[in-house]
Amino acid sequence: MEASSNSGPADAPVWRRQCASSLNYLCTAPNCHSTCRSSLLFTPIRRLLRLRCRDCAHPHLSHSHTHHEWVEVIDAQTSVAKREKKKKRWEAAKAEKGNTEAVIVADERELSDLNHAMDKSMDDLAQLVEDYGRLSLGGSFSKHVEKAIRFLEERYTDMEKKSVSKAQLNNM
Repeated sequence: MEASSNSGPADAPVWRRQCASSLNYLCTAPNCHSTCRSSLLFTPIRRLLRLRCRDCAHPHLSHSHTHHEWVEVIDAQTSVAKREKKKKRWEAAKAEKGNTEAVIVADERELSDLNHAMDKSMDDLAQLVEDYGRLSLGGSFSKHVEKAIRFLEERYTDMEKKSVSKAQLNNM
């Protein structure tokens, strides 16, 4: 039967329950490793009254009579295992951080390229509309220009909603 161990530095001692020749009064409260003194005669009454132990101040309900005692040992195998586990978690977290940063940089570059391509396409469209207007001999091109203007107005309001810079809005 083993009790929970302390969570501390890798070389910290670990508390274990070991067999003992005498009957002891062990505290089983979390993080308490006391082997308390007990008066066997009054223990049932103290448990019913929910009085506290005079050695560790925990309730008597958190104690038991057993042929064990708490012993502090240094478990080298557990210490090495803990150290290796922490080292692996640290390296995994470090690698994940590097991967995340690389993905963010790539996404920002791609977003910048897309914004540049969209701006260039809008400039090209505006130029085509102007060229078409100059080359048209009759008034039949007005429907096409009206559609282009409506498209540009929608694009302008969309850019306003996305809070783009004034320079981009002026280009529009």
